[in-house]
Amino acid sequence: MLVLSGVDDKPIELFITSLVRAKFCELVGGKIGKASKDSYFTVGLFSCLDAVMDTKLSVLLEKLGLDSAVHTALLAEEGELGQVLTMVKGLELGKTDFVLPEGISASEVSALYLQAMQFAESIDF
Repeated sequence: MLVLSGVDDKPIELFITSLVRAKFCELVGGKIGKASKDSYFTVGLFSCLDAVMDTKLSVLLEKLGLDSAVHTALLAEEGELGQVLTMVKGLELGKTDFVLPEGISASEVSALYLQAMQFAESIDF
């Protein structure tokens, strides 16, 4: 985030969105995940990287050498990590027609999203 916060020409909302996604993915991953919570956080955080860096996400990911599950989640929203990313993007748009991962209820999803928003808002930029 320190590197990303040095980008002056981007709206702060973009960084807040990245943090909300990262924290939400991490929180959900902690409840349902087989992958590490760090992988979930990374997927959420890097899901806006293309907008921040004004470069195609696939090009950026090639340079980062991330785990294949993270890479697939970010580019194709597939796998367990990708399912959580799809869910948080749906929540941002007010959708409710996404598939809930096994082991988590809709009310838990709402509570975790609120917690993630509160986390992101608590960060000083």
